[in-house]
Amino acid sequence: MSYRKIGICAPPYTPRSAGISVLHFLTNELRSYGFDAYIVPFPPNLPFNLNSKLDTPLCLTAAQGGFEELQNEWVVLYPEVVPGNPLGAKRVVRYLLNFEGAFGGVGMEAAPTDIFLTYSRMFHPTAPVLCYPVFDADLLVRARHVSPSLKRERKAYYIGKGVLNGTCPEVPDAIQITRGWPSSKRELYDLLQSVDVFYSYDWLTSLALDAALLGCEVRLLGGSKLYDQEALFRNDLELTGFYARCEETGAPFIPRGSSGLILEKILNLKVNFPIRMIAFFSELAKV
Repeated sequence: MSYRKIGICAPPYTPRSAGISVLHFLTNELRSYGFDAYIVPFPPNLPFNLNSKLDTPLCLTAAQGGFEELQNEWVVLYPEVVPGNPLGAKRVVRYLLNFEGAFGGVGMEAAPTDIFLTYSRMFHPTAPVLCYPVFDADLLVRARHVSPSLKRERKAYYIGKGVLNGTCPEVPDAIQITRGWPSSKRELYDLLQSVDVFYSYDWLTSLALDAALLGCEVRLLGGSKLYDQEALFRNDLELTGFYARCEETGAPFIPRGSSGLILEKILNLKVNFPIRMIAFFSELAKV
């Protein structure tokens, strides 16, 4: 059976963004299973980084305005942060890696014929779910060797997308982690392995699970205008079900010693990912 080409609209690769990593990994996985998939740089005309470990060729012609074949023949996937249909494609997939409008702006402006795919059931009530947990291999190896008896005294906090919900006061006596610091994953993991409690104003950052995997207690701060707090306690959603409710404040937190539960769910999601991916794209892209 022959399939249409697939264009995945994505920003330059950065390991600091789980959403961007998912788009590049999806392109690689589609190609590994025989689909003719390409990264379409978006926004166009920017210096573009790729992950040298992934098979993610660029469709530069499309990004530079050579749209005719792409418009008429390709399946084009936009993440939820892209409004409208800037490439003018006839076959559009909207992949929700977050809630629509989570970063402000006008939303997706989806057409009635657009097809939806979601990273988590939290983001869309009915679309097929395609979730690959993009955790670094070094992190997973470290998580399997976390010592619960190791004494820790440091605190750390992260703001990230929490700024969208209002002010985020400094956490007293805590080290602030940012998108740019620590500068490498290795240094980040070294730091988290010395941290007792990790606080996050961003309720949907992968850093929260990174910290939990490395033995930290994780506490969410500040509330969220977008995220349903109750969803964090559900076991039937992707990458949720690890949180408990603080008896004093009612706020969600991940208790220490949760790494085994998280690792088990990560493994199940990885096993199911290619099955779900092939089922979705083989039907959508067949000629």
